[in-house]
Amino acid sequence: MLASYNAQISVYENVSTPGSITSSSFATRIDMDPSLVSNYAEINTEDLDCDGKTDIFFALRDNPDAGRIGVLRNIHSSGANHRWFPFATIEEYNTPVYTLSAVSSGDFDGDGKPDLVSWGSSCGANPVYLFQNISVVGDIRFASAGSLSGASSCGARFQIADLDGDNKLDLVETHRR
Repeated sequence: MLASYNAQISVYENVSTPGSITSSSFATRIDMDPSLVSNYAEINTEDLDCDGKTDIFFALRDNPDAGRIGVLRNIHSSGANHRWFPFATIEEYNTPVYTLSAVSSGDFDGDGKPDLVSWGSSCGANPVYLFQNISVVGDIRFASAGSLSGASSCGARFQIADLDGDNKLDLVETHRR
């Protein structure tokens, strides 16, 4: 998958042979329907509703006063030979007033469903937001955003990992002082 800020989302399908990667390992680019979404940043993928299909999610950047996460649910039919990738209409989830710069996923509450964490480009109090995944198969849903106390997204980047081996995902943050 390839995307950049305020541009087309495109897919390069992997057609490689197991154990070999060459310049011809990916098919010709497939541009997704541009009406699905515009003005986004930091695209990611994850099976958000646990239906076995990888969905797309991203930070929407079209309004500096209203941070939003966009989600495209994958409705591709298994085994179907499409030269395009079908996705449902975009669903949006609001964050408080900061412009988002990125969104990522991880199962923070241990229920088997990937939750979302987003952060903004604004330097304000608690600009890191957590969304609990309350989806069921075929219906992607997230609870309202809660902020991460003490976090700062001023120039921040986050990674998600279980750093202490307790089977719970931790957030690793870099930021300006």
